[in-house]
Amino acid sequence: MTEAFPAQTIPHLRPADPVAPVADPPLLMGILNLTPESFSDGGQFLANGAVDVPRVAAAALAMAKAGADIIDVGAEATSFHRPGVLPVPPQEQIRRLSTTLMQTRRTLDEHGLKAVALSIDTRSADVAKYALDQGVDMINDVSGGRADPAMLTTAAAAGCPVILMHAWQESPDQTPAPHSDVLADVVTELRQMKAAALVAGVKADRIILDPGIGFGKTADDNWRILRGISTLGGIESPIALGVSRKRITRDILPPDMQNWPHRDIATAIIIAAIASAPVAIFRVHDIRLAKVALSAVSRLKPSPATRTQTYE
Repeated sequence: MTEAFPAQTIPHLRPADPVAPVADPPLLMGILNLTPESFSDGGQFLANGAVDVPRVAAAALAMAKAGADIIDVGAEATSFHRPGVLPVPPQEQIRRLSTTLMQTRRTLDEHGLKAVALSIDTRSADVAKYALDQGVDMINDVSGGRADPAMLTTAAAAGCPVILMHAWQESPDQTPAPHSDVLADVVTELRQMKAAALVAGVKADRIILDPGIGFGKTADDNWRILRGISTLGGIESPIALGVSRKRITRDILPPDMQNWPHRDIATAIIIAAIASAPVAIFRVHDIRLAKVALSAVSRLKPSPATRTQTYE
């Protein structure tokens, strides 16, 4: 572990402290994919089949300077509904991460950004353990601890925060089936994931849950989850949410505005629209736009004085 998570910056992710169910303002998690096939930024950090480590570190630094609280680094694309996207063996993930994590941490520290945490985005316990040994602070598992039986015990032994995301199986040949009550189904399975983590020894204040927008859900399902996002507060764990550049952002954009920059704008609009919900972490590609969205929401909140003020 590094010296990340000083109490005054992000106390609810500090290993010694409980995770707060709600962050105000929410934390921003920047996305860094070291993969050739990620849906929006695949290959961005690769050169001749190898990871361009200085470029990764520079991107992480830029995100941190823009206001990222966490940098989430992944070496496996998990959009398995897309043709050609297949699971990446742990050994290959570790090869991609080798030297990258330590250099990224070192770069952040050298620029006075020790408070910015590093997260490993993986479904593999071996990869998670390797990353933690390299100084990463938390785990982000899109399988919710279900892909690798050792993931939850690995998180428990490390005592680190772990994001457990909900996902239904999907493939290029399998269209997501609609659910009559998708919110209830997702809440039930998130509760099951939390219970399994507790049984494995993960402390309750280390568990963060993610409803998994876009993972095996229909467009209508995704919007129903967002409309009922406040319901997830009843699970009594912090909520992480990722809508960045996903299919849901296309729904609110006209046909001639479907590129990634416009999807980043749509992402920021969605964040602003649900910022009052109990979401602790927003996972995004464009930190600056997300920061703008949260800034606008913050400025529009009534101050204590204006809440009680009346006009004749």
